[in-house]
Amino acid sequence: QINQSHHLRSNYLERLHSLTTRSARNSKLLKSTSENIHTLTESAQILLVEISDLLTLIRHSTIEYVENVTKWRTAHNKVCEPYLVNGKNPMAQMSSDLNFLDEYSLLRKWLGTRMTRNPLVLRNGLDERLESIRQYEGLTKIMDDVKFVDDGKDEDEEEPIRIVNDNGVVRSGGLIERMRLENEREKWKKSH
Repeated sequence: QINQSHHLRSNYLERLHSLTTRSARNSKLLKSTSENIHTLTESAQILLVEISDLLTLIRHSTIEYVENVTKWRTAHNKVCEPYLVNGKNPMAQMSSDLNFLDEYSLLRKWLGTRMTRNPLVLRNGLDERLESIRQYEGLTKIMDDVKFVDDGKDEDEEEPIRIVNDNGVVRSGGLIERMRLENEREKWKKSH
């Protein structure tokens, strides 16, 4: 199953390469910075829809591949070991094999995202997601030092509360904000 999903994804990727570079006209159109995505010609719309359809197939086959590798790792007690094909790790390659699409400004406008290190064609690629995780981890480290200050107000009141750490006031908010922060902290504790 792993090899089948890898082969399927590779075929979709080859079709995508062919579609974007099959003619100088397609490549030139996709690199165009003057095209307005709201007033595209019919041929440009057809090309972008074809590419979008292929990207959807690539996304699904990528997810299927990752799921199959995860099942293989679990079944063979190899949780951290990569699944190699011809001595290479396809999952590592997948992280950047759509990078070539980032040079096509019209496609970026159409999709609304960059394609660099974005194997699932999401709004944020892997690098942006990694930065979000780092920021979240920083928040959770701060949360360990946070204590809530009782200002004598009834908890049902929507009066602002002060949340402070040893260095002073971090932020203020109402009961809903405090509950959200407490929930985040509990989720983080359960996952670590």
